[in-house]
Amino acid sequence: MHNYGESGQELLTTQTVNLLNAVHEAKGRQNTQLRIRPKLAEPLLHMARIQSTDASNRIEGISTTDKRLVGIVSEKVAPQNRAEEEIAGYRDVLNTIHTPTRRAAVPPPYQHHNNPTKNTCR
Repeated sequence: MHNYGESGQELLTTQTVNLLNAVHEAKGRQNTQLRIRPKLAEPLLHMARIQSTDASNRIEGISTTDKRLVGIVSEKVAPQNRAEEEIAGYRDVLNTIHTPTRRAAVPPPYQHHNNPTKNTCR
């Protein structure tokens, strides 16, 4: 029988622990900057959401023009076809994930699939 506790100790080398500590410290500095300068972070977060939406949908073979993508992610234009509806759906999921809430509610599985016509252009 394999002892997983012992093999886990082999993975926690000094180098790995030092890298984990560096990541933790960097995250702390990032959170501090976000609290001090929230206006600085807003454009960066907006661009990250656009890039994430674009990349994820391209993996699925879904695309639109850059101008339409920015408009859909910014909720300034409505989807005009099925591909853009998919993009809007991804945007909605990102908004759900990244919207702070007072308490952590765990949504039921596939909650985002419950309303398939939410972003339809019909």
